[in-house]
Amino acid sequence: FMLMAAQKISFQMEKIYLNKISHPESESSKIISIFGNENKIFQEWTFYKQIMEAVDFGLIVFDSNYVIEFMNKKSGFILKNSQHDYRGKKLDDLFGHTELLQIKTLLQTRDFPIIKEEMQLSLANLPNYYIGFSIYAHEDTEHITKYIFVFSEITQTKRIQAEIIRMDRMASLGVLSSGIAHEIRNPLAGIKAMVQTLEEEMDEGSSQLEYVDRILRQVNRLDDLLKAFFSYARPQRPDPRAEQIMDIVREVLPLFRRKMQDKNIEIIENYEKELYYVFVDSNQIQQVIFNLFLNAIDAMPEGGTITIEAKNSPDLKPVIDRRHRMPSLLSNKMIEIRISDTGTGMPQDVIDNVFNTFFTTKSNGTGLGLSIVYQIIKEHGGQIEVESTPNEGTLFKILLPALERKIVT
Repeated sequence: FMLMAAQKISFQMEKIYLNKISHPESESSKIISIFGNENKIFQEWTFYKQIMEAVDFGLIVFDSNYVIEFMNKKSGFILKNSQHDYRGKKLDDLFGHTELLQIKTLLQTRDFPIIKEEMQLSLANLPNYYIGFSIYAHEDTEHITKYIFVFSEITQTKRIQAEIIRMDRMASLGVLSSGIAHEIRNPLAGIKAMVQTLEEEMDEGSSQLEYVDRILRQVNRLDDLLKAFFSYARPQRPDPRAEQIMDIVREVLPLFRRKMQDKNIEIIENYEKELYYVFVDSNQIQQVIFNLFLNAIDAMPEGGTITIEAKNSPDLKPVIDRRHRMPSLLSNKMIEIRISDTGTGMPQDVIDNVFNTFFTTKSNGTGLGLSIVYQIIKEHGGQIEVESTPNEGTLFKILLPALERKIVT
């Protein structure tokens, strides 16, 4: 409404100016008598324009040919575009083909106003960037002549929504997993005991030993799977202590030395000087590092490089902050840990599901490894994210609570 009023004032100003040139006495005096003092009109226009520039959302006006007539400064900020004046240019100069097609489809198929729509933008270095928008139509003589596109960034909101959905899913699956694991584990223990007894009673050269051995291997595999179920369904509450992240990593690395040598995989460590202490349960974070290293090695069958980095991040906070659940936490600072590989990478559909319970791309995988990693990090009041490009590699970024100095209790 403000924009239409301001445009009407602007139009009347132009009309006054043109008439004043062609009819310096008669026409201009008539117009001024109708619309008031020119200075007052200009002040009103300036006032409306200041309001539109001051609002904390993007606002773009375009005509039926998608030519931009007005765009406030906030629009350029949200769209990560430094060019200020887009008047006279088309929406094609602002949006990519996919986004423009979405806008055009809505204009052609929906009734106005179009409210609370969402759009993912294709921006360099920002693969998951979202805006929420509404579109209003302005009719002139029963025909739509202009569209008002109002929008704001909702990336953080989308992340929080996804986080809440994931937590609800994990909670329900945790209850289910616990029940299933309990019902299966008891008879499985009986099967294992009887097979072991049968193995002991067989002659050393018996042809049946091979079958018994296979049964035992499969029973042990199923038992390991059930242990993973219990780890997921009944996670232990962290018992945090002040630790150095490099000490935790170096407890895990020896477990992979031989495997990395056989696969020609190099490990690079890079830690910031005067690194904060992480406030964590060392055993649980070792489990996180173990799972991430295992995935990285599996992603590089032809060899490559695993890089682990850690730096102080005092200004970063997780999307959903659970640090208040940590006992005796004496700092609001965080440490950022990055574990990257040069492996096969993952497509977007895999990235979107990689932390979901039971999701796996491995033929012998359980789909619990990264779910447990995710759960451990969240229980520590931290955050974990993944970035990946097919045939280039994968990066896991972790935020963990930190202390500037070690506290002795």
